[in-house]
Amino acid sequence: MTNSLIGVLLRFRQDKVALTADIEKMFYQVRVPPEHSDFMRFFWYGAAGELSEFRLKVHVFGARSSPSVANFALRLTARDGKSRSEKSKTIVDRNFYVDDLLVSYPDESEAVASLLDLRSLLAQGSFNLTSFAGTSKVVLSALPEDSLSNALNADSLASQALPESMALCVTWNTDNDSLGYRVVAVKFPATRRGVLRTIASIYDPLELAGPVVVPAKAIFQETCRLKLNWDDELPPALLSAWNAWQTDIRALSDWLVPRCLHLSSDGRRAQLHVFCDGSETAYGAVAYARVETSSSIIVSSPIMAKSRLTPLNNSALKQFLELSFVPLNLV
Repeated sequence: MTNSLIGVLLRFRQDKVALTADIEKMFYQVRVPPEHSDFMRFFWYGAAGELSEFRLKVHVFGARSSPSVANFALRLTARDGKSRSEKSKTIVDRNFYVDDLLVSYPDESEAVASLLDLRSLLAQGSFNLTSFAGTSKVVLSALPEDSLSNALNADSLASQALPESMALCVTWNTDNDSLGYRVVAVKFPATRRGVLRTIASIYDPLELAGPVVVPAKAIFQETCRLKLNWDDELPPALLSAWNAWQTDIRALSDWLVPRCLHLSSDGRRAQLHVFCDGSETAYGAVAYARVETSSSIIVSSPIMAKSRLTPLNNSALKQFLELSFVPLNLV
């Protein structure tokens, strides 16, 4: 029942006016059928240390079933509820990732009408759509103030700059409407385990930072080739390369990607360009949207990318590196 993370992010990048929101305590709004409550038992120690047994009446965070059940209830609310627009029901089907909404609109008037209708529709199922953030002060000002994110209030809407937000854990600078990366300065030990932990700490679902991350993955691949134990110190040559990479990765915080692809609101003519390349270290591909706007301005933006390390023991693959990316399904 959960939408594709990549699909939600790409649809979020489609139009000029973008907003995010989430459903307050979504899982708690969905009751557990009485005949299933025995599957939701838990123990609780009282103040005096006595052990009591309880049954949950609602779905909770952490249960494997909760996301699917809650999303089914959300879509059922949209299907059976009263709405002024069919678009609200489409948004529920296509623009939610569990309890997070990411949506974009061609213009502000459509955004205001759609979001107010969407809030009304979901409220019929006791789903409170709240914590709104976005790029348009006009749209945000038209929403109830108590439905805005904690970082937004009357003062912030009156100021020149909008605060930074997050879109499915991707850093989103709403003031200049760009996506970026937040590099946390946590230094793990210079071991095979530390290298892997550092690589895993970089969240990049669209893989646009692949050229920066691949050198670190190559270092980890080398630790595997050398058969280092997980907590062995890196040998001098690898340690030097690792320290240099850790210095270079800080610059990733300054790299920004335009969120809006101008695909439907401005786009008079759109083209998809995909580039592939490979080396003995890695191979990859990146997709760009080239859009000619209604004012004859050419806008080119990266959509997403994918990259893989070249296997150490696959000599046949190395002969056809540029074609190796086809089965990895970039689009």
